[in-house]
Amino acid sequence: FIFRTDCQGTYKYIDPHPSGVSATSTSGGNLIFSKAEINNIQFKMSPITSVVTKLKMKYNQHPATEKWQTISTETNTTPRTNYNFGNLTNENTQELAFSILNDSTGISNWKSKRFAHFGEPKMVCSFDVFHPKYYYLEVGDVFQFSDIGYVYGKDVSGDNVGFIVTELKRTVGKLSVVGYWLGDE
Repeated sequence: FIFRTDCQGTYKYIDPHPSGVSATSTSGGNLIFSKAEINNIQFKMSPITSVVTKLKMKYNQHPATEKWQTISTETNTTPRTNYNFGNLTNENTQELAFSILNDSTGISNWKSKRFAHFGEPKMVCSFDVFHPKYYYLEVGDVFQFSDIGYVYGKDVSGDNVGFIVTELKRTVGKLSVVGYWLGDE
């Protein structure tokens, strides 16, 4: 999860792995955008430098010495093959520390979700919302498109695809949104 404070000063937790991607706001509104309600839509792929090929996860921290008793190294073979990340000089390794995790139970599930989102380049969209009925939108909300169609060979319209809001910029009469695609997980 991700912890943040929203624009109203309320604390909230964001689950970047929602079960059954639903286009709803944490404030309860329906977030399905049509072409008529948005402007300047652009799609791009996340950079190849964001692809994670190896995770070095530290857990089971000793309470007195604070040294890590267990270090698990997990490798994602798909991008190593697809993008020729076969050696240590050109792969993206992330090191993560789990201070409260004492056994490997959560490591496997966490690794799978991390590689699902960062093991391949992902679609990122940006657009401006000019319809005021969506101005309640917050970072962490999940939205969908009703009539965009195919982008990069993926159907980004429909009930089974969603984007999570990663950035918002509010100006008078306009809301600029950046979303990260949750599909293919």
